[in-house]
Amino acid sequence: MSEIPEDIINLFKRNYILAQKLVARLRANGWYIATAESVTAGYVASFIASVPQASQCFRGGIVAYDTSSKVQLLGLPEELIRDTNGISSEISQRMAEEARSKFSAHIGLSTTGFAGPTGREVGLVYIGVSTGKEIRVEQKNLPARLSSYQREEIRLQASLEALLLALNTIDSVSVTTQAQSGKGT
Repeated sequence: MSEIPEDIINLFKRNYILAQKLVARLRANGWYIATAESVTAGYVASFIASVPQASQCFRGGIVAYDTSSKVQLLGLPEELIRDTNGISSEISQRMAEEARSKFSAHIGLSTTGFAGPTGREVGLVYIGVSTGKEIRVEQKNLPARLSSYQREEIRLQASLEALLLALNTIDSVSVTTQAQSGKGT
């Protein structure tokens, strides 16, 4: 059995630290989050759920790993799935919207992309966030330095990027809300 590379261990640690920050911010705002994941296959939900008191802000998640699951579980149009192979900015956007809607959450977070080891554009991921007022999708090209751990490295990096996008979204919504209510500085 080979030893897990330090880079992979560090990605796990960084994900957990971001999940702790995310749970704290969600709880402070009284908000709920839900996930719809493909490329990360449940990592985002798992990191959030591993934080104590996550049940006070995490409604749940859907892992729609293959294209038929995106249709059956998330209600995405078959023609959109067929035209994009289930991976695109629009797919990520719709996944985030469906997560938020299906779980009655304030924030929906999604991931879709190519983890490899073969296929088109390995490391290309789309991360989406929906707040009901705003939908954002970020495209990332995540490099994999560890050939024998390529899939894990890309999935963990995508999870990290998703948690970071959720944190940044909460911060921008909080600032906007404070400014609109006259509580801003």
